[in-house]
Amino acid sequence: MKKAKKLILIGIDSLMLKRIDKFRAEGLLPAIGKLMDEGVTSLAYPELPTYTPTNWTTIATGTTPATHGIWGWVFDSRQCKAEQIWTAAERGGKKSIILRYPGGWPPTIKDGVVMETGVPNTSPWVMSYCKAYSTRPLRRVYGGMHGQRLTPVKLERPRPASGWKSLPESNRPPLESSMLIEPIKPGKPLELYVLILASSSSGYDTVLITNERSAKSQLAQLRLGEWSNFIKVRLALDEGEEEGFFRVKLLELSPDADILTLYRSQVHSSRGFIYPEEVNKELIDLLGPYLDNPSRLPLALGWHDQYFDDLDYHVNWLCDAAEHLMSRYHWDLFFIQCHCPDYIEHECMGGIDPTSGRYKESEAKRWWDIYRRAYSKMDYMVGRLCAQADEDTLVALVSDHGHVMQNKQVLVLNALVNEGLAVVDESGNLVKSKSKVIPVHPIFLALNDEIVKPSDRRFLINKTIDVLYSIKDELSGVRPISLALKREEAGIIGLNSDKIPGEVIFEVEGGYGVNFHFYPDKGSELIVKPDPQFGVWGGAEGTHGEQLPSVDFSLGTIQAVFVLRGPGVKKGFRAKKPIFLRDVAPTLSHLLDIPMPKDAEGRILHEFFEN
Repeated sequence: MKKAKKLILIGIDSLMLKRIDKFRAEGLLPAIGKLMDEGVTSLAYPELPTYTPTNWTTIATGTTPATHGIWGWVFDSRQCKAEQIWTAAERGGKKSIILRYPGGWPPTIKDGVVMETGVPNTSPWVMSYCKAYSTRPLRRVYGGMHGQRLTPVKLERPRPASGWKSLPESNRPPLESSMLIEPIKPGKPLELYVLILASSSSGYDTVLITNERSAKSQLAQLRLGEWSNFIKVRLALDEGEEEGFFRVKLLELSPDADILTLYRSQVHSSRGFIYPEEVNKELIDLLGPYLDNPSRLPLALGWHDQYFDDLDYHVNWLCDAAEHLMSRYHWDLFFIQCHCPDYIEHECMGGIDPTSGRYKESEAKRWWDIYRRAYSKMDYMVGRLCAQADEDTLVALVSDHGHVMQNKQVLVLNALVNEGLAVVDESGNLVKSKSKVIPVHPIFLALNDEIVKPSDRRFLINKTIDVLYSIKDELSGVRPISLALKREEAGIIGLNSDKIPGEVIFEVEGGYGVNFHFYPDKGSELIVKPDPQFGVWGGAEGTHGEQLPSVDFSLGTIQAVFVLRGPGVKKGFRAKKPIFLRDVAPTLSHLLDIPMPKDAEGRILHEFFEN
């Protein structure tokens, strides 16, 4: 069988075959459709938990979480206990380029290019989260806004400009406000000044951003709907000053300036996120500042144009970087990942799924159009990257998981408290010192070894499983816990490790999520609607992580997708049953004739090969 000489692996978080099939039938997705027509297409079972870092690590290593050890929100290659495919390829004399692959940083290769961790929107080089600043209250499209990443900033009503060294001409008295840039790391907030001007007698229509009370220190000048150029700042962090870039858009400015709304992108560092450092400088000098995965904030506020503006910049920067690096440097394997569909599913799924409590048929097309816009941008990215492949290049398109609707949540902590297995204080906080069973992860429950006697362990594990299975949704008659088992029995689901942080592992049905917060006065009622105040993904929206890999519910599925094209691969073939994501690395290694990752547990997908 002919072997491939190169590989381009395109990772798209939460890409779902259900969506691809729908949009292809509408005449969209020409690049992805061409890839499918010229190769093989399959559903793929993720590993448990069905999380982002868990499964991108599985794709890269060909192992289960019990082997690679990533079952939490971890994007650090030093925490991975299994060899990654690019490290194995380097053992075989091959070179790799890795652009924001989750868990790919710090670099595990010596000769190649590696770019940042791939953690969505919160990489170590995001210096300040994107923010919405407004004189009027801003609210989520549904539910509340909570947490540092999502909370808008209230602007005081602009006041007469005072103490300025120089002021431009204005047909109305100049007004001023200010915007703070809060660093994520410990440090001093940076205050920028906002000067509001009127270019005509019709009212205020111009905003200046300055770093001091002087128009001569102008950083940006904006009219309604305009983006600024990128602004360079230095944030004073406790660990030292750090240079970064951001841009601002003027979204609202009423003629009397009572309403003023600004959207600021994330502030991203200019250095340190690409190895080697000289390539970091090379790309910034050539392409301009880098913005990581766009935030969920504009989606949550319903500012979809702002989200897609950020996404366009992010995707184009990555594609430009890919084309430059692949043309300038020798490479054998290329890896890239984009997170976009994940945030769309989390924030927008309730608008398209009839099982959602907020679904309205009259509004469904508007929400579907957001999906079309997102998938079209992913198709654009696939098309640009596929253009770099010749007849000797394998192209793999893969996702890490899908999504299903979360219409209800299971109050697991309430269930444990009701049975005397856990204790909470008057504020509803878990009292660990008095609790026999402790929630340690959305799918793991641990015994408290400090108070549980060895002789009681077996009894408490079995009682915990009984409690989980006894939970019932009285309204529907469904028992939402689909699986609960002991850690020593978990080999069958790829979690056979004594390092798993819990003695009991459990999963929920499609349509349900897990809630570990305590709700007082619920009594035996253990099923509630999602509550945005506890950081739930936008209330009743798409979710993943706590469901079995095979779950298929309404318009969603937890199953991932795998498309492969290239030398030795069948054309136009669609698998009848899903593969496992752990099969990806062994299959690619075989087709490339490179060393297989030494810890790989998946199989080679021989049924995908030409005879």
